Amino acid sequence: MAGVRRQAALFAIAVALVAVVFAVAIAQKVTGVTPPPVDFATIMLGAIAVAFSLPLIGAPILFARRKFRQAWRTGDPSSRLAVLASMAIRLVGAVVVWTVFILVVSQRGRR
Repeated sequence: MAGVRRQAALFAIAVALVAVVFAVAIAQKVTGVTPPPVDFATIMLGAIAVAFSLPLIGAPILFARRKFRQAWRTGDPSSRLAVLASMAIRLVGAVVVWTVFILVVSQRGRR
């Protein structure tokens, strides 16, 4: 039952965020205020870089849990290797995407 409540709470937060976005859009339309020009390709690249980084940020939180550490010690070596390989791939992907993002942003800043 706790899982259903958690999912319902996450859904409510997502709906609230969408409502906030629509409220801001409506307020901008009514007042005529426009945001400054934005390079959406750079924003997309930054969002991808953040998405690649999130599992790396969550890994220490996961390893901080006692149950996970116990399961890790007693777990199958092949599954541990698979988790480590997955994290290594994500780390390399995050480094590559962040490097491209930083290069793109620094090149646009020089123009």
